Amino acid sequence: MKYLYKIFIALLFIIISLNNAYANIPLLNDEENQVDLYGTIRGYIGYGYNIDSAKNINNSNMLYGLQNNSRIGINFATGRVFGRFELGAQEPTLLTSAKNVLGIRHFYAGYQFNNNGSLLTGKMDAPSVLSAFFSEILDLDGGGNGFGGIGTGIRRFQIQYRTPFGLDFALIEYDLVYGRQTVAKAEYIPRVAVSYTYKKDGLYAKIAGTYGILNGELVDIKSANTNSSYGTVHAFNIGGAVKKIIGNFHFAVLASYGMNADLYNEQKTVYSNGGYLHQKLNSMTIGSITYNGIDSYIVDENGKISNVTRVSAYAEFGYKIVPSFSLIAGGGYQYTKNDSAELNNLDIHS
Repeated sequence: MKYLYKIFIALLFIIISLNNAYANIPLLNDEENQVDLYGTIRGYIGYGYNIDSAKNINNSNMLYGLQNNSRIGINFATGRVFGRFELGAQEPTLLTSAKNVLGIRHFYAGYQFNNNGSLLTGKMDAPSVLSAFFSEILDLDGGGNGFGGIGTGIRRFQIQYRTPFGLDFALIEYDLVYGRQTVAKAEYIPRVAVSYTYKKDGLYAKIAGTYGILNGELVDIKSANTNSSYGTVHAFNIGGAVKKIIGNFHFAVLASYGMNADLYNEQKTVYSNGGYLHQKLNSMTIGSITYNGIDSYIVDENGKISNVTRVSAYAEFGYKIVPSFSLIAGGGYQYTKNDSAELNNLDIHS
């Protein structure tokens, strides 16, 4: 087995967030009903440094743009019923929708059972994401996904139950990012997720996990062979994070472990030619050698599953100068192991 390493160093990030637009504007507020309008525009400016030891080069680039967690929405409540409708600057409304267009970010309704928690259904963040622990610097809404973190905003259609003591459960629709490559489909059960969140006196902590079963498929696209191999694919990830706020300072750490979690888009591996390890690679150049037609499907012609395992960690410090301007320094590391036979002869470092 060969290994893929990814290290990312965030020397200094300046996060510009126009949070003055985030204040709620009450549209209706009486004894039985409440409707609030809210919105925020968020951008980022930063610098990334990528070490590609296989090619013996160092890459650096500026990171800037409009974050896709820029949004405008409405929260409503009437009696025990509550919900949210929210538009995002760069949001796929459905799994087949374009990502970089205005779309529906949140669309859900829930019912509050007195002191026994609440039941929600619709499009919302999965309990397994670790939101609010780091500063949405890279990959927009994904935070440090691929560079030591995992997704901070993975909104999918689901049924979710929230207990009154911080424990949440959900059954989630799959987001098969490789459906057009027919590498994983026909899920046997909905993906399940559970999390526990703790908040008190400036301390915010969360542990979370998710698990799903898929049917992996190999199709020989080059020869248009309709004969396929199948195998049961297990996909999961677990993670935990802690964030402490002291005055204008904050410190956060995060760690995660998962297998095949990129199949539902909560982990990924970023390397020099881009993409995921469960994807067909048209070509890859390492040193002076170019490899063409590399197949890295999740199941091979014999039905053997090629699992991709990821371990990652991330930490950051931050100081809020004013409510709309902060300085943040952070770093992350991710280790990826691919069992694919097609990649066994490649020693990839990036």
